[in-house]
Amino acid sequence: MHISTDHRTSKRAQLLVGLVLTVLAAPLTVPPPTHAQTSPVRVRTYELDVHLLQDSAALAGRAEVTFELVEERPEKLVFFLHGELRADSLAVGGQPVSSTSDKQFYYFDYSLVATRVEVDVAGVPFEEGLTIFYSGYMSPSRARTPSDYMRIDADGVLLRSYGYSLWFPIFLGDRETSYRVSFPRVTLRTPADFRAVFVGHRVREYEEGDQRISEWSAEDVDLIDVQCTARRFDVTSRGSYNAYHLRNLASEQAGQRMLGFVEALDTRYRDYYRRDATPAEIHIMEMPRYGNISSDNVVGITSEYWLDYDATFSSRSLLAHELVHPHVMYNLDREDPMWVMAIEGFPKYFYLPVLAELEGEAVYQEHFERVEAAYLRRKETGKDRRGRALPLEKPLLEITADEIGLYKDGFVLGDRSQLFFNYLRARMGPERFFEFTRQLFSQERMNLGVLEDVVLRYLPDARADIRIWLTTSEYPARFRLQALEGPADD
Repeated sequence: MHISTDHRTSKRAQLLVGLVLTVLAAPLTVPPPTHAQTSPVRVRTYELDVHLLQDSAALAGRAEVTFELVEERPEKLVFFLHGELRADSLAVGGQPVSSTSDKQFYYFDYSLVATRVEVDVAGVPFEEGLTIFYSGYMSPSRARTPSDYMRIDADGVLLRSYGYSLWFPIFLGDRETSYRVSFPRVTLRTPADFRAVFVGHRVREYEEGDQRISEWSAEDVDLIDVQCTARRFDVTSRGSYNAYHLRNLASEQAGQRMLGFVEALDTRYRDYYRRDATPAEIHIMEMPRYGNISSDNVVGITSEYWLDYDATFSSRSLLAHELVHPHVMYNLDREDPMWVMAIEGFPKYFYLPVLAELEGEAVYQEHFERVEAAYLRRKETGKDRRGRALPLEKPLLEITADEIGLYKDGFVLGDRSQLFFNYLRARMGPERFFEFTRQLFSQERMNLGVLEDVVLRYLPDARADIRIWLTTSEYPARFRLQALEGPADD
C-alpha cells in the first residue's frame, strides 16, 4: 500500500471571566442525531491497527469488525470513512468481497464529505468478521466551522470519531443515533518521537525501529467518544491519572500539579455522581487551539488553559467541566422532553458544587450572582451582552433536540438550568444535596417523573416549583438568590 508523501498541509476577578472564557474556549459540539439507525446490523467490536503518518497528513489502517447477530441477514452493508480516505480492500474469512464506493455530503465529518462504501455480503458469512484495509489523508478543513481542529499534520494526529472525523469505518449514516461498542485491541503506530492516546486502557507502549507502537483497549464506549491524538508528548503519571504534555518544563510542571486536582475531582465525581462512568484510568492531554474535549476517560485541554492552570479559575473550571460529563450522563431517547436537560443541563451544573468544595463556597456564590444577573438581563432585553438578539425564551422541557444549538451555551440552558439545580442545593443544603445526587445518578433511567420522585424525597413540598422551573419561563421572587440565602444544612 503506497501513500504519497508530498501532500502537506484576586479569585473574584478570575471568576468574573472564568466561565465566559470556558464557553468561548470550547470547540464545536456536533448537533444531536436526527435519524434512527438505518443499518440492519450493529458493530459489536472493532480491532484497529493504524499507521499514523504525520509527515504526509495520512494514515493507513486495518479494521477487523464483528457484528451483532441479526435475524434477517442483509445482502449489503454500508459504512462511511472521512472523504479523503478510501477502502483499499475488504475480506470475510480471508476471502475478498466486492464493494463500490462514492462520495456524499456528510455533516458528521468535519470536511462535510464522506466516502460511502457499499459491501456485497449476499451469501457471505460476514458474521465471522469483516476485514477492511483503508488509507488516505486527513487534511485540515474549515468547511463546517473554524473550530474543527481535526487533522493529521506535522504537529501530530488530532482526530475524534463519529460526529467529527471518520478515521475508521463507521456503519452509521449521517446524523444517525450512535451506540456503544468495544475495542478489544487498538494498535497505533507513529514515528518514535510521537506518543498516541486513544480511550480506555493503555495496555503497553514500546519502540520498534523508528516507530513507537501504542496498544489500547476500550470496553463499551460510545462511538462519539472515541478519539485518537498523537503529539510530541511526554507523560507524567500519578497512580491511574496520566498527563500527556508537550516537552517543555512549563507544560510538565503544570501537568504534575494538575494531576492532584484531577484526582480530587474524579474521586468526588465517583462518590457524588455515577461511580462507574469511566474506567479507573484518566488521561488528560495538552492540546492545540479548539482542543478542549471530553471523550469518555480522556480530556483535552488547550495549551492556553494548561499553562494557566494555577493562575486562573477559568482553567480549573474548564477541566472540571470536561471531566464531569460521563458521570452525569443518561442515555435517553432524543424525543424525551428531558433529553436536552440530560445532555446539556446536567454537565453545565454538576461540576460546580464540587468546585465549591475545592475552591470555596464564596467562589460558587459569586458565580451564581453573575449567572442570575445575566439571566434577568437576557429575559428583560432579549439580547446578549453584545446587543445581539437571543432566541425566544422557552421552558427547559420544551427545548427540542433540533434546537439545542440555539440554547446550549447561554440562554436558556446555560443559565436557567444552572439556577434550577442551585435552587435545589440551596434548599437542601450542600450535604443533603450530595445525598440527592447519589440517588439521582443511581437511577436506571431518567425522565421528568424520575427526577421529580428523587427531588421530592428531599424536598416534599417542591412539586409545584419543579414544574415552574422546567415547564414554564416564570422566575418568581422565591426563586431568586436573595430569597434562598441561609440554607439549612440538616
